[in-house]
Amino acid sequence: MAYRIAVEDIEPNHWVVWGLDLPGFFTRSRTQEEAIALAPTELSRYFAWLRNHGYRNLPRQTNLEVEVVESFKSYVRDGMFIINAFFEDDLRPLEAEEVEFCLWLLDRTREDLIASVDQISPERRETAVQGEIHVSIIGILEHVAWTEWWAVERLDLAPPREEMPSDTYALMDAVREQTKQVLPDLIGKELVIEKDKERWSPRKSLRRVLWHERDHTHHIMKLGTYI
Repeated sequence: MAYRIAVEDIEPNHWVVWGLDLPGFFTRSRTQEEAIALAPTELSRYFAWLRNHGYRNLPRQTNLEVEVVESFKSYVRDGMFIINAFFEDDLRPLEAEEVEFCLWLLDRTREDLIASVDQISPERRETAVQGEIHVSIIGILEHVAWTEWWAVERLDLAPPREEMPSDTYALMDAVREQTKQVLPDLIGKELVIEKDKERWSPRKSLRRVLWHERDHTHHIMKLGTYI
Protein backbone atom coordinates (compact mmCIF):
# COMPACT_ATOMS: atom_id res chain seq x y z
CA MET A 1 0.00 0.00 0.00
CA ALA A 2 1.31 3.42 -0.95
CA TYR A 3 0.34 6.32 1.30
CA ARG A 4 -0.61 9.52 -0.49
CA ILE A 5 1.61 12.48 0.28
CA ALA A 6 1.82 16.09 -0.84
CA VAL A 7 4.89 18.30 -0.63
CA GLU A 8 5.54 22.02 -0.46
CA ASP A 9 8.33 24.44 0.34
CA ILE A 10 6.60 26.02 3.28
CA GLU A 11 9.35 28.65 3.45
CA PRO A 12 12.81 29.01 1.85
CA ASN A 13 14.91 25.86 2.33
CA HIS A 14 12.15 24.21 4.34
CA TRP A 15 10.23 21.51 2.49
CA VAL A 16 7.39 19.70 4.22
CA VAL A 17 5.77 16.42 3.22
CA TRP A 18 2.18 16.00 4.36
CA GLY A 19 0.42 12.65 4.82
CA LEU A 20 -2.92 13.36 3.18
CA ASP A 21 -4.66 10.44 4.87
CA LEU A 22 -2.54 10.47 8.04
CA PRO A 23 -3.36 13.50 10.22
CA GLY A 24 -0.31 14.73 12.10
CA PHE A 25 2.18 12.94 9.85
CA PHE A 26 4.87 15.03 8.20
CA THR A 27 8.53 15.07 7.26
CA ARG A 28 10.72 18.08 6.73
CA SER A 29 14.08 18.81 5.15
CA ARG A 30 15.97 21.47 3.23
CA THR A 31 15.11 19.95 -0.16
CA GLN A 32 12.06 18.36 -1.71
CA GLU A 33 13.94 15.18 -2.53
CA GLU A 34 15.25 14.75 1.00
CA ALA A 35 11.84 15.37 2.57
CA ILE A 36 10.24 12.72 0.34
CA ALA A 37 13.08 10.25 0.94
CA LEU A 38 12.50 10.54 4.70
CA ALA A 39 8.82 9.61 4.40
CA PRO A 40 9.03 5.78 4.78
CA THR A 41 11.20 6.02 7.90
CA GLU A 42 9.02 8.73 9.37
CA LEU A 43 5.91 6.67 8.62
CA SER A 44 7.30 3.90 10.81
CA ARG A 45 7.98 6.45 13.57
CA TYR A 46 4.53 7.96 13.17
CA PHE A 47 2.82 4.60 13.64
CA ALA A 48 5.06 3.87 16.63
CA TRP A 49 4.12 7.26 18.10
CA LEU A 50 0.42 6.44 17.73
CA ARG A 51 0.94 3.03 19.31
CA ASN A 52 2.88 4.52 22.22
CA HIS A 53 -0.05 6.85 22.87
CA GLY A 54 -2.47 3.94 23.05
CA TYR A 55 -3.91 4.00 19.54
CA ARG A 56 -4.61 0.48 18.35
CA ASN A 57 -6.50 0.82 15.08
CA LEU A 58 -3.35 0.69 12.96
CA PRO A 59 -2.78 -0.84 9.52
CA ARG A 60 -0.32 -3.65 9.02
CA GLN A 61 3.05 -1.99 8.56
CA THR A 62 4.76 -3.83 5.73
CA ASN A 63 6.51 -2.22 2.78
CA LEU A 64 5.81 1.35 3.81
CA GLU A 65 5.68 3.24 0.54
CA VAL A 66 4.55 6.70 -0.44
CA GLU A 67 3.13 8.27 -3.58
CA VAL A 68 3.53 11.98 -4.27
CA VAL A 69 0.16 13.13 -5.58
CA GLU A 70 0.57 16.90 -5.24
CA SER A 71 3.38 19.43 -5.08
CA PHE A 72 3.22 23.15 -4.39
CA LYS A 73 5.80 25.90 -4.73
CA SER A 74 5.15 28.73 -2.29
CA TYR A 75 5.47 32.32 -3.42
CA VAL A 76 5.82 35.72 -1.84
CA ARG A 77 3.00 38.23 -2.17
CA ASP A 78 3.59 41.98 -1.79
CA GLY A 79 7.19 41.32 -0.81
CA MET A 80 6.33 39.95 2.63
CA PHE A 81 3.54 37.34 2.78
CA ILE A 82 4.42 33.74 1.90
CA ILE A 83 1.46 32.04 0.25
CA ASN A 84 1.45 28.37 1.22
CA ALA A 85 -0.16 25.34 -0.35
CA PHE A 86 -3.82 24.78 -0.91
CA PHE A 87 -3.85 21.25 -2.24
CA GLU A 88 -6.72 19.75 -4.19
CA ASP A 89 -7.04 17.36 -1.28
CA ASP A 90 -7.79 20.31 0.99
CA LEU A 91 -11.16 20.56 -0.75
CA ARG A 92 -12.29 17.26 0.80
CA PRO A 93 -14.79 17.85 3.61
CA LEU A 94 -13.80 16.40 6.96
CA GLU A 95 -15.49 13.12 7.85
CA ALA A 96 -16.92 12.26 11.28
CA GLU A 97 -14.48 9.42 11.97
CA GLU A 98 -11.61 11.63 10.87
CA VAL A 99 -12.63 14.46 13.21
CA GLU A 100 -12.95 12.02 16.11
CA PHE A 101 -9.39 10.82 15.46
CA CYS A 102 -8.09 14.39 15.16
CA LEU A 103 -9.71 15.41 18.44
CA TRP A 104 -7.83 12.51 20.04
CA LEU A 105 -4.64 13.63 18.27
CA LEU A 106 -5.00 17.20 19.53
CA ASP A 107 -5.00 15.92 23.10
CA ARG A 108 -1.95 13.75 22.44
CA THR A 109 0.07 16.49 20.72
CA ARG A 110 -0.71 18.87 23.58
CA GLU A 111 0.40 16.25 26.13
CA ASP A 112 3.69 15.90 24.25
CA LEU A 113 4.20 19.66 24.08
CA ILE A 114 3.61 20.13 27.81
CA ALA A 115 5.85 17.15 28.62
CA SER A 116 8.67 18.70 26.58
CA VAL A 117 8.33 21.98 28.52
CA ASP A 118 8.04 20.28 31.92
CA GLN A 119 11.61 19.02 31.53
CA ILE A 120 12.81 22.64 31.59
CA SER A 121 12.82 24.67 34.80
CA PRO A 122 10.35 27.59 35.01
CA GLU A 123 13.25 30.05 35.15
CA ARG A 124 14.85 28.70 31.98
CA ARG A 125 11.55 28.74 30.14
CA GLU A 126 11.65 32.54 30.39
CA THR A 127 15.36 32.86 29.53
CA ALA A 128 16.33 34.14 26.09
CA VAL A 129 17.88 31.42 23.92
CA GLN A 130 20.67 32.55 21.63
CA GLY A 131 19.57 32.45 18.00
CA GLU A 132 15.95 31.59 18.84
CA ILE A 133 13.56 33.63 16.70
CA HIS A 134 10.83 33.35 19.37
CA VAL A 135 13.31 34.40 22.08
CA SER A 136 12.45 31.82 24.76
CA ILE A 137 10.52 28.62 25.45
CA ILE A 138 7.58 30.72 26.60
CA GLY A 139 7.87 32.66 23.36
CA ILE A 140 7.62 29.41 21.40
CA LEU A 141 4.50 28.40 23.33
CA GLU A 142 2.88 31.75 22.59
CA HIS A 143 3.79 31.34 18.93
CA VAL A 144 2.17 27.88 18.86
CA ALA A 145 -1.01 29.24 20.47
CA TRP A 146 -1.34 32.27 18.22
CA THR A 147 -0.60 30.26 15.08
CA GLU A 148 -3.42 27.86 15.99
CA TRP A 149 -5.71 30.81 16.66
CA TRP A 150 -4.74 32.23 13.27
CA ALA A 151 -5.49 28.95 11.47
CA VAL A 152 -8.98 28.92 12.98
CA GLU A 153 -9.41 32.65 12.33
CA ARG A 154 -8.77 31.98 8.64
CA LEU A 155 -12.13 30.17 8.71
CA ASP A 156 -13.83 33.06 10.56
CA LEU A 157 -14.28 30.83 13.62
CA ALA A 158 -11.89 32.32 16.18
CA PRO A 159 -12.78 34.80 18.94
CA PRO A 160 -11.41 38.35 18.54
CA ARG A 161 -7.72 38.50 19.34
CA GLU A 162 -8.23 41.15 22.01
CA GLU A 163 -10.53 38.79 23.93
CA MET A 164 -7.86 36.11 24.35
CA PRO A 165 -6.04 35.63 27.69
CA SER A 166 -2.66 37.28 28.18
CA ASP A 167 -1.21 34.41 30.25
CA THR A 168 0.61 31.98 27.98
CA TYR A 169 -0.85 28.77 29.35
CA ALA A 170 -4.36 30.19 29.59
CA LEU A 171 -4.01 31.35 25.98
CA MET A 172 -2.96 27.88 24.87
CA ASP A 173 -5.92 26.31 26.65
CA ALA A 174 -8.43 28.84 25.32
CA VAL A 175 -7.28 28.47 21.73
CA ARG A 176 -7.26 24.68 21.93
CA GLU A 177 -10.75 24.55 23.41
CA GLN A 178 -12.00 26.77 20.59
CA THR A 179 -10.41 24.49 17.99
CA LYS A 180 -11.98 21.40 19.55
CA GLN A 181 -15.34 23.13 19.84
CA VAL A 182 -15.60 24.11 16.16
CA LEU A 183 -14.26 20.90 14.62
CA PRO A 184 -17.44 18.79 14.95
CA ASP A 185 -19.46 21.54 13.25
CA LEU A 186 -17.15 21.29 10.22
CA ILE A 187 -17.93 17.64 9.47
CA GLY A 188 -19.09 17.32 5.88
CA LYS A 189 -18.90 21.06 5.32
CA GLU A 190 -17.64 22.32 1.97
CA LEU A 191 -15.93 25.53 3.00
CA VAL A 192 -13.20 27.46 1.23
CA ILE A 193 -12.29 30.97 2.33
CA GLU A 194 -9.73 33.28 0.74
CA LYS A 195 -7.90 35.70 3.01
CA ASP A 196 -4.90 37.78 2.00
CA LYS A 197 -5.03 35.96 -1.36
CA GLU A 198 -4.47 32.56 0.28
CA ARG A 199 -7.15 29.85 0.31
CA TRP A 200 -8.14 28.00 3.47
CA SER A 201 -10.44 25.10 4.27
CA PRO A 202 -11.14 23.08 7.42
CA ARG A 203 -8.78 20.35 6.21
CA LYS A 204 -5.94 22.78 5.55
CA SER A 205 -6.35 24.55 8.89
CA LEU A 206 -6.43 21.26 10.79
CA ARG A 207 -3.39 19.72 9.09
CA ARG A 208 -1.38 22.85 9.79
CA VAL A 209 -2.41 22.98 13.46
CA LEU A 210 -1.42 19.35 14.01
CA TRP A 211 1.87 19.77 12.15
CA HIS A 212 2.80 23.02 13.85
CA GLU A 213 2.40 21.75 17.39
CA ARG A 214 4.31 18.52 16.73
CA ASP A 215 7.04 20.43 14.90
CA HIS A 216 7.59 22.84 17.79
CA THR A 217 7.45 20.03 20.35
CA HIS A 218 10.47 18.54 18.58
CA HIS A 219 11.98 22.02 18.52
CA ILE A 220 11.61 22.47 22.28
CA MET A 221 12.96 18.99 22.99
CA LYS A 222 16.13 19.88 21.09
CA LEU A 223 16.49 23.21 22.86
CA GLY A 224 15.96 21.53 26.20
CA THR A 225 19.14 19.51 25.82
CA TYR A 226 21.37 22.56 26.15
CA ILE A 227 19.53 25.43 27.85
